Amino acid sequence: MQEAGATAVQELAYTLADGLEYVRAAVESGMAIDAFDWRFIFLMPLPFCLMAFVGGAVFMPKGDSTSRLASFDWFGCVLLSATLLLLMTGAANGFRWGWDSTRVLVHAVGGLVCGLGFVSWELKSRAPMLDFGLWRNQRFTAALCIAFVFGSGVFAISYVIPVFVQEVQGYSATQAGAVMLPAGLMLVVVMPLTGRFADRVAYHVPIMLGLSFFAVGAGAMSLADVNTPFWTFAFYGCISQLGLAFLMPSLSVAALSALGPEHLFRGSGNVNFIRQLGGAVGTNLVVVWIQVRTAFHSDFLTASQTADYQTTQEFLAGVTSRLSQAPIPDELRAPIALGYLGRVLEAQALTLGFKDAFVALGLVFLLALIPAYLFSRTESIKEKKQ
Repeated sequence: MQEAGATAVQELAYTLADGLEYVRAAVESGMAIDAFDWRFIFLMPLPFCLMAFVGGAVFMPKGDSTSRLASFDWFGCVLLSATLLLLMTGAANGFRWGWDSTRVLVHAVGGLVCGLGFVSWELKSRAPMLDFGLWRNQRFTAALCIAFVFGSGVFAISYVIPVFVQEVQGYSATQAGAVMLPAGLMLVVVMPLTGRFADRVAYHVPIMLGLSFFAVGAGAMSLADVNTPFWTFAFYGCISQLGLAFLMPSLSVAALSALGPEHLFRGSGNVNFIRQLGGAVGTNLVVVWIQVRTAFHSDFLTASQTADYQTTQEFLAGVTSRLSQAPIPDELRAPIALGYLGRVLEAQALTLGFKDAFVALGLVFLLALIPAYLFSRTESIKEKKQ
């Protein structure tokens, strides 16, 4: 258990670093986009990467040059990369290409074939990238399910928040970053406290608390609209990120506690990969869901605008009346009013699409409570104290 505890300390340090990165990204990325161009944010990390490379070469301890390094699974890496590339590309472009198009079908079938090939290869490999043998452990598998949902939800909600406040509420990129800033600052302050709390209770308690906070935060965001104040939405973001503070310190150590010392490093790699995979899948799916639900609401709202719909007629009459006060020809007032109505319906459909995305994220976090509960049934508090 000492090895698992040491790994947990490393994970806590990484999480604190993620919190600081969350704060930095919230401020610098928005300012960079407003001041320069969105492409500039891909250049910003380069100086820091160079500094980290030099610092690592100078200060990191040197390994034993006489020891033999494990061989890298290049073929497995190629299969995994092809799987993710094909499936993610197909999902990201499905709405644009058409879900029943040949291109989407080719990407889906190719991704599934490469994925099955990757699993088959890993089961036979002597140095697998993912040790699927560890997945026979029910506690470890339950923790992986939680890690996948955790990664998908965290990445997805971190994507949706700034896009929502920019597209729906009309914020600038800097203002969108400022909305996320309070949550990042809170995360840095609260993380040591939740880490201590996690040391004193069973593993599943902070995990279930974290998932619950995420669900509550996402549910609160589903109530937001164009009129939601800045600090109200920032508060909703703090609620969701409080879930990260509770969940992150316990998740890795809970997963690794189910393994023997000889499997800790491979187990840690499995957990980190599944969490990152969940992030990629979650972000792609939430974008697709927003597109699908926005189109659905747009079609529904458009179909409801009939000549007998009194609210629409009153709206058009009001817009036409205001246009009559401007030097606009009579024959152009009705088309302009209809065009404005179309933009209003489009904005409303987009808002409803984002609302559905927040609801979906909340439901996903609630569903993740099931594997968390199953994990708790196999957990021994006595084992944790050891």
